[in-house]
Amino acid sequence: MKRLTIFMAVMALVVALMAGSVSAKQNGKNRVTYNFKGVVQEVAVDGSYVVVDVTGGNKRARDHLGPQSFAVTPDTRIEVDEQRVNPSALTAGDRVKVQSRADKDATEFDARKISAEHDED
Repeated sequence: MKRLTIFMAVMALVVALMAGSVSAKQNGKNRVTYNFKGVVQEVAVDGSYVVVDVTGGNKRARDHLGPQSFAVTPDTRIEVDEQRVNPSALTAGDRVKVQSRADKDATEFDARKISAEHDED
């Protein structure tokens, strides 16, 4: 009787672990990379978000043309002329590329990387 109880407990644990593993893998499969191209319209004073008028990008990004707000997190890499900078270095009118990784059907995005090049006259 004791062996049966231990066996059942071990089997329940194995099933729970397998279910969690499958769920984690499934969530990873639903995430895709969005590559947006556009022009900065606004940068939050506190640097927490950037609004970009999206004019192009990869297929998934083109489904979101027009003004799009991107959350800027501590992990967001921001570059101007290939130099790492703070969000305050971005200004309205800058042409940018924004990379985000999100669910396939996402409507809100965290920026993984924002890159801009300033024209030198």
